[in-house]
Amino acid sequence: MLITIIVDLKNIENYLKNKEIELAISELKNLKTEQEFAKAYYLFLKYNLDEFVVIKTAREVLKNENIMINEAFEYYYKKDDIENALFELSKSKDENYVFYQMLRLYSSYGSKTYRYIEKYKGNYVFRKAIFRFLITDNKLDMALKYASDISDSLIIANSYYENGNYNKVIEILKNKNDKFSKRLYGLSLYKIGNHEEASKILEELEPETSAISYMKIGNYQKVIKLSKDTSKIIFSLFEMKKYKDVIKFCFSDFYKECFLSYLYTQSPESVISYFKRTFPKAKNIDNDIALYIEILNTSDLETALNFFYILKGEKREIQDKNLKNLAYAIYFERKNNLVEAKNYYEKISDDSWIKPFALYKLYEITKISTYKDKLIENYPNSVYSEIVRDK
Repeated sequence: MLITIIVDLKNIENYLKNKEIELAISELKNLKTEQEFAKAYYLFLKYNLDEFVVIKTAREVLKNENIMINEAFEYYYKKDDIENALFELSKSKDENYVFYQMLRLYSSYGSKTYRYIEKYKGNYVFRKAIFRFLITDNKLDMALKYASDISDSLIIANSYYENGNYNKVIEILKNKNDKFSKRLYGLSLYKIGNHEEASKILEELEPETSAISYMKIGNYQKVIKLSKDTSKIIFSLFEMKKYKDVIKFCFSDFYKECFLSYLYTQSPESVISYFKRTFPKAKNIDNDIALYIEILNTSDLETALNFFYILKGEKREIQDKNLKNLAYAIYFERKNNLVEAKNYYEKISDDSWIKPFALYKLYEITKISTYKDKLIENYPNSVYSEIVRDK
């Protein structure tokens, strides 16, 4: 049998060498397996002849249209026949092979390839490979048509999520019940502000995110139950007016809710003690508290707190420009950036209650007597005028 095969292939090659093409073709019918036809195919290729004759004969002889797919693909690829090349791929059972060939087609023909893809549904392997290819090229809408299972849907949904298309994620995963789909579905609801639904779905899957959603809709008991974040717990207890419970969580960090809870339920000494405890490295803490209380007397609580945050080095907004300038002036002075400190002190307007202090600081920083003279002349009764008179 082996001798017969070798003889048949040898005969074919001899006919091809002598350009006896018809005889070579007639000899093809003596071949018995796909492997033999594959060898004959490469002989036809070697002698620059139409190798599709071999493919066609093989399919007729072996009565199978789904053999020699790789060779048929190469034949059509070489002929720039995208449609038939894709048709051959749609019959393949090798996912990696199909994926690789799709990359080749796309690199050669670009978006023209997409015109033909949807014509061939193909088998499961083909659909998986096309799905991978479309995801690689970020063609998500088209890839969705080739999604075969939950994992495929999740891959697409995750890509939409990363692109910020949360409504599309919700549309894809709405009726999916596995925990991975539910998690992404819940996070997308959270992103679009549907906190009512997101809070319930994410309770077990993303408790901290669920807690934020519950905060947004005012269900503070759920926040306390779900969250391990001290700031969320403090905020929720405060909103529920459980001030003494708030204080139990107030240790080394500064929270507005802690300050207010001390203010509502404890002595003034406790408030000062809390400040000293939460800002142990702050310079002139007693002066800061005095300044804080002075701001509290002349402005609202939020402004006073934001002033203190700026002194800590955090970015906060203060509507009163004079107070804002004062906060940054003190901040830069403590950083020993006296040029910036001077700039901010100078911005404080003459009609502000802060101006005497600003002039005193400007004199202290620059030792320029103009600031001292202006302070004594315009604010003779200020305590700061008294200080500079003695200098």
